[in-house]
Amino acid sequence: QIAFAPQPAPLPAGRHFALDIVVCPPPGAAMPAALVVDADMPAHRHGMNYRAGVTALGGGRFRADGMMFHMAGRWRLIFDLPAADGRPARRLTQEIDLR
Repeated sequence: QIAFAPQPAPLPAGRHFALDIVVCPPPGAAMPAALVVDADMPAHRHGMNYRAGVTALGGGRFRADGMMFHMAGRWRLIFDLPAADGRPARRLTQEIDLR
C-alpha cells in the first residue's frame, strides 16, 4: 500500500507540487529502496509535462518533487516499485479528480 500527502494541499492546477509518500509493503516483503512516480490523464491520453524527481528518505518514505497537473480534470497518479531481483516493477495507481 501507498499513502501520500501533497505539498501544498489541496493539489493546485498549473503549479508545481510535491508528494510526501510512505510505502507499506506486504508482511514479509522487503522495504523498497526506490520508487518511480508519474501521472497521466487517461481520458486525454497524455501525461504530465514535467518529470518528477524522487528522493528516498529511508524507512519506506519518499518525496516526489517537481510534479505539475497542468490542467483540471481526472488525473491518475502512478507509483512504480522496482523489484530488487529483476522482476517487473509493481505498479500502484490512484485517481485524482482535480477541479
